[in-house]
Amino acid sequence: MTDLAEDVWISSNSEIDAERLHAIGVITFQWNRCEFWLFQLFCAISELPSEKAWTLVYDLGDMAMCIRISVLAETRGFHPDAMTLIKNALKYYDLCRQNRNSVVHAWMQARGFKLTLVRKSKSPAKMEHAPFPCELADIRGVAENVQTLSRRLWILVILCEDRLMARAIPSPKILPLPELLWKPPLHPNTKQKRPLQSSPASRRKEALTRVKL
Repeated sequence: MTDLAEDVWISSNSEIDAERLHAIGVITFQWNRCEFWLFQLFCAISELPSEKAWTLVYDLGDMAMCIRISVLAETRGFHPDAMTLIKNALKYYDLCRQNRNSVVHAWMQARGFKLTLVRKSKSPAKMEHAPFPCELADIRGVAENVQTLSRRLWILVILCEDRLMARAIPSPKILPLPELLWKPPLHPNTKQKRPLQSSPASRRKEALTRVKL
């Protein structure tokens, strides 16, 4: 196996350390597999051949496909255990998607003598780069989660195709959800509460009291 540190092409094309670039590559490669198995899960749950299913979802985003998988699964009469597995996998998919996007679509920013990854601004009003944990362990953690997701989607496809989702499933177990690399900052609630207004009956009573006075 080639040593990353000794490969001239790798060292000359690594603006950040080669190990982190490799981990980013694993995320990209494995994410393609996740998208493939998500489509296969749609085929299995909809009971459509891939050619017909593709005409329905070829221009959809992956989250739109997740919604359709969830809704279709509800109509299949699956066992509650199976529904829990599917919903857990779709939630896991969404979190992995957000982490994958943070890494793959990140910009680089210099911090001292080190290049780090930052989340590019989503606001048209101001261009603020949001840093997120991007050390080697963080990036590899995302890669491992994406690999786990790929295997879980594959298992669900097999269970659906073998028509095993109508009964209790002893395994696999629920996946613990991954943490997000980047979390939106909490903004203080600056909205002022509107003063309580009296009811029409109370206002009439107050008016009558003023008339008597």
